[in-house]
Amino acid sequence: MRPPFPSFVVTVLVAALGLFACEPKPDGDLLIAEGEHIDIYYEEAFDLCEGTIAASDRGIEFVAAQLGLDTADFEHLRYMWLSRARLDEKRTSSTENAAGWASGRTSYGGYAFFSHEITHSIAFERDDNSLPFLREGLATAFDEPINGDGDNDGRLAPPGDPRPEFMSRNDEFSYDVAAGFVAYLLSRHGQERFWELYESVHSGSTESRLRRRFAAIYGLDLDAAVDDYLLGECPEDALPIPLPRSCGAEELPWRTDGTWIYSKVVDCEDEEVAGGINTTDPTETLFEATVTVEVPQAGLYSFEHIRTGGFAILYRCGGCPWLNQYYFPGEVRLAAGRHSLRLQSWQPQVNTVSLARIGD
Repeated sequence: MRPPFPSFVVTVLVAALGLFACEPKPDGDLLIAEGEHIDIYYEEAFDLCEGTIAASDRGIEFVAAQLGLDTADFEHLRYMWLSRARLDEKRTSSTENAAGWASGRTSYGGYAFFSHEITHSIAFERDDNSLPFLREGLATAFDEPINGDGDNDGRLAPPGDPRPEFMSRNDEFSYDVAAGFVAYLLSRHGQERFWELYESVHSGSTESRLRRRFAAIYGLDLDAAVDDYLLGECPEDALPIPLPRSCGAEELPWRTDGTWIYSKVVDCEDEEVAGGINTTDPTETLFEATVTVEVPQAGLYSFEHIRTGGFAILYRCGGCPWLNQYYFPGEVRLAAGRHSLRLQSWQPQVNTVSLARIGD
């Protein structure tokens, strides 16, 4: 299980052990915001930001397309945004220590948008009981980046050797390690082979079955694949998947003077802002605005964020996702191509973000 992250980021939290065929019924006193692919149920004390439903629908379409899934075939999804006390009332033995979880096509969490758990519900369209390492790795691989650690050259090393983690239970392995290897499999070998593996190994499978099925599906030894993954090299033919939902946001062009500037008041009442306000617990209030930018040339850039509060996070939407770095403001080395920018806040804030190339 992941430790809690700082309150200024959307936390990536665990899903329940197992998914259920019978969908739980929402409590009758909850408010409902209806979308094309998902409905969000929330308490009267909460304020849902104007853009949350539209952003959730777009995110579901963006993630599903990368996984080769057609949302036209989906059953409608439900997300329950609940207070900590109410989440505690919903817990079972398998969700005792989880701050969010998925039960079939219904997911639960303490923030107004919870992409990790919704990804579980998307994967439910293919299988409801895959190996925990693959199930959590898939959901975490699509999570939004949450910090700027790295060596400033746009690349990260793989987070660790996945082999000791393969057969562990949900709360006994690193979700980052699982996400890294799942992202590698999707990017190097595509979604169809991954789904075949995902559907053929389950919670009760043995490691020997995993290795046999992997060799049969991928045509190579599992250890050879892990060794290649751990090299940390990015081949030219890698697929640019999986990418977080922010990479599907609208693109904002550069100015004629060679700078890129995005000015935004991040306000929950803005239809371009997703998230929500928990009026009873400010620590569980978070909302954000997202755009993308096409970096025309690789090099060293000045990434500046002038604000009255909140955070800006830049992420590469391409290359080899299992190696991609994300950035906080400063001098950053960017590859050419699309990047996403997320402005996060917990109250209305004025933000101006700029990019300018300052060297090779």
